[in-house]
Amino acid sequence: MTDTTANRRVTRPNSNRLARYIKTPKGSVLGLLIVLALTSIIVKHDVKSMDLAIVGAATGFVLDLVVGMFYKKKRFVSDGGIITGLIIGMIVGSFSPLYMVVVATAIAIASKHILKVKRKPIFNPAAVGLLVVYYVFGTEESWWGGLTLLPYAYLVLLVAVGLYISYRVKKLSQVVSYMVSYLVICAVFLLFHGTHMYASFGFQNPLINTALFLAFFMLTDPPTSPGKPRHQIWFGAMAALISAGMYLINPGELAFPFIGLLSANIVKVLQTQWFPSGARHKQKRSERVAIPVK
Repeated sequence: MTDTTANRRVTRPNSNRLARYIKTPKGSVLGLLIVLALTSIIVKHDVKSMDLAIVGAATGFVLDLVVGMFYKKKRFVSDGGIITGLIIGMIVGSFSPLYMVVVATAIAIASKHILKVKRKPIFNPAAVGLLVVYYVFGTEESWWGGLTLLPYAYLVLLVAVGLYISYRVKKLSQVVSYMVSYLVICAVFLLFHGTHMYASFGFQNPLINTALFLAFFMLTDPPTSPGKPRHQIWFGAMAALISAGMYLINPGELAFPFIGLLSANIVKVLQTQWFPSGARHKQKRSERVAIPVK
């Protein structure tokens, strides 16, 4: 056996492992988030945004690692923590101090591990962290990860990446419901209140990019969103109704995307508690297999 053949056999498992991970839903989400971040950073030559993304991802990684060690989990490294921190870093304003990303990510990771029902987080972690730092510290948001700082032509990349992710995580109906509801609400408001200058902004960048980024990468979070398509439709529509409605009524309220999403998260939890999916089916099945006691 030659040395070259031996090296190939040694390195092949690691390369195959990476390839398999990239093909997973979380691997696809993480990889394509990095693609969007690098696109914005390279085109705008914005090193500050790169620092925000790196600090957010590193903070999420470290905090989830600490939590995993504390609870003695078999899998210490959580890609979910990295994704959460990266999303936060890609939303805050480019001139935000780095410690704000750390604070927002820490709040997000804490909410994921504390605010739970049946081991699943109630709220989208990134939305919680960003909402808190917005109200407490007045942190700005640019949603640069949604390519809001780039020309309209880059919207094609955002949509292509987002549709692929929505398909991979099986949340396409939820995304379509959100965006259709969002656009319809803005169109109706513009039709009946044509003098309202903010209604037309809903179709323009940065608001349309913001809505798309939230729909593709936050609304589709599997633990905090419904799994069945019929539930995804009302979930997406509700989040859009609340967020777009808040913006049109009070354009100065910049936290409207998070409030809409978190409100839908609450209703989703209440719906699963009041109408547990498959409970009736399981009960009938248990009755069929029950052994009568003599």
